[in-house]
Amino acid sequence: MSKTIDKLAAYRRTPRRAAAGDPFSSLASQPASPGLRALALWFCVVLGAITVVTLPFSSQIGPPIPAFLPIVQTLSASNYLVTAYLIFGHYRGTGNPALLYVGCGSLYTGLLMIIQFLAFPGQILPDRAVFTGGPQTMIWLWCFWHLGPFLGILIYTASDRLLPRAAAHEGRRGAAWTALGVTLVLFVATVAMVTVGHDHLLPLDRDGRLNQMTSWGPGPLIVAMMAGALVLFWHTTHFRTVLQVSLGVAFFALLLDCAVTIAGASRYAIGWYIGRMFGVVSSAMLLLVYLHEINRAYMATAADAQRLARSNERLEAEVEKHTAEAITARHDALTGLPGRTHFLELAAALHRECATRKRPLAVLFIDLDGFKQVNDILGHARGDAVLVAVARILASVVRSGDLVGRLGGDEFVICMAGAPDGVKATAAAVAQRIVDAVARVGDGIGCSVGVAYCSPDTLGFDVALARADAAMYDAKRNGKNRVSVGLMPAPTDGFPIDRR
Repeated sequence: MSKTIDKLAAYRRTPRRAAAGDPFSSLASQPASPGLRALALWFCVVLGAITVVTLPFSSQIGPPIPAFLPIVQTLSASNYLVTAYLIFGHYRGTGNPALLYVGCGSLYTGLLMIIQFLAFPGQILPDRAVFTGGPQTMIWLWCFWHLGPFLGILIYTASDRLLPRAAAHEGRRGAAWTALGVTLVLFVATVAMVTVGHDHLLPLDRDGRLNQMTSWGPGPLIVAMMAGALVLFWHTTHFRTVLQVSLGVAFFALLLDCAVTIAGASRYAIGWYIGRMFGVVSSAMLLLVYLHEINRAYMATAADAQRLARSNERLEAEVEKHTAEAITARHDALTGLPGRTHFLELAAALHRECATRKRPLAVLFIDLDGFKQVNDILGHARGDAVLVAVARILASVVRSGDLVGRLGGDEFVICMAGAPDGVKATAAAVAQRIVDAVARVGDGIGCSVGVAYCSPDTLGFDVALARADAAMYDAKRNGKNRVSVGLMPAPTDGFPIDRR
């Protein structure tokens, strides 16, 4: 039982290692498996193939779908904001500063996408925008929210390479509030720039035509900057962790979003529609990874709880088993007498006491005669009743300081201490009373009693018990239902010589 308890305690104390596929490790440090990298690569290949196929038709104007923009903008903004919330919680748990920058980039992008949606005419109010500074507000918001992930991934790359890991756990709460404050300040400044400072913005939107942005404006610059940031990110990280692989795929999808949108050069163009869908894919990438990891962590926690419950059940069963064995070993369940182990412990203690007080000890070994026939013919229930009756007889004939125990089956032992000049007579008288009383139990039951004496100074209790056992078999050979006395110790022990 102690081994089981030690194993359970060791299981609870064992720290979990961050390894590939371990749901308890941080996404920022969990190694990306080859399978995950291969899946990410094929996903990027599919997105790239779609982009190559649609580029020749990207400038063609498609049918206006009024519900399209509200759906994709709501999905993208929600994905970014929920992802930011999850990443901030991840940062609080791990203290990895790189997570803080990714979370701030997601928060900045999600908030700007909400403002951009409100700046689109006719989406909430008829024929006009809810929030705008002029006709250039919406397109410049598009430019700025694409810079949010760009800045976030650049700072992530720098922090992953330059910041010491020891500083990751220091000032965690203060760093989070500082980063959040800086993000909100940048958000307010951006909104003010596209509203209050609207008249100072370069005109990029000409009634839905975006040619100026795509030909010489910030469009190509944004694509070039994002492509450079993606290459730098790969060169620095080599996509070693799950988070880095997810960021790489999300950023690649966002890069394609910019490319096909700029190639479309017009609102409601094929490229514009494809770009919006790529934007949704990019915004959902980290969210899906986090939701997947949360599900894995939940399943792993549930599995650990089940394993712990099973361990507790096994431990409780083992404790109950050992408790039952201990009770059985100490007291016989049928007769109520001390069991073999407990009786031998008590007899050894009595032997030591006799050695201290220089008193001899008598050992009576009792074995029933005819008990097997009772069990075989009358059944075990009658046999159990016989054992209970014999136990009562033994308990009734001994003195208060004597020991009575059941060694097993139909074998009983009595230990009696007494004065050197009286122990032999007392033991012989008790043995004869036992033989007479057991004979009255009925059903042909009798008993043979072997008696041995020992002086604790010269003879151990185990030897005396063996001699009493041998004397009991001698009584059986001589006709049963009688008392037989075993060999006595030397005369120096204070006993009269009575050798058989």
